Amino acid sequence: MSVVMGGEGAFKTDDRGIYRFTGLPAGEYLVKVTENVEHSKGNSRNSAYAGFESLLFGTDSMVTVFFQNAFEKENAELVKLELGQELSEINITLPERELKNVKGKVVAAKDKLPVRNARVTISREGEETVENEYRPIPRTTYTDSKGNWELLELPRGKYKISVQAESSEYDDVAKAYGANPEDRGYAGNYATIT
Repeated sequence: MSVVMGGEGAFKTDDRGIYRFTGLPAGEYLVKVTENVEHSKGNSRNSAYAGFESLLFGTDSMVTVFFQNAFEKENAELVKLELGQELSEINITLPERELKNVKGKVVAAKDKLPVRNARVTISREGEETVENEYRPIPRTTYTDSKGNWELLELPRGKYKISVQAESSEYDDVAKAYGANPEDRGYAGNYATIT
């Protein structure tokens, strides 16, 4: 489990589920626990860096719980800390919940043939995603040779699913699009997971 406290960073709990932050300045903090869940099914191109990135930035898992046992940031209770103060019992209980898998197929609008190697990204409704060379867009998978994709273990909620094709190049042998990673196009859809 990773525990994130405000903008101060992420820490892993020990084998008993205990965490500790030290040397924090006075202020209000948001505490959340994130379960280490990989949402892509072997099609993520950034999986080799996922462990290192989670140490630097925290995990990109969508399976989180805020203090005091809230699923949404808006419902979280802030922890108020004075200089030199120690707080205990900032406990979070991970509930039993049914996580969902979402899958689909990306096809070209004009002839319904599959689009290969298209990037499929999911984010919570209203959440901003940031991409740069040091931090790729989180929660991403790529379509297979038949245009199929799948994202795993998502909690209930409203999500935006975006698709970005790497190429519109047609492969007559495969009867599919998407051989070249240049010429990116964009499309977006919304999904509700219940």
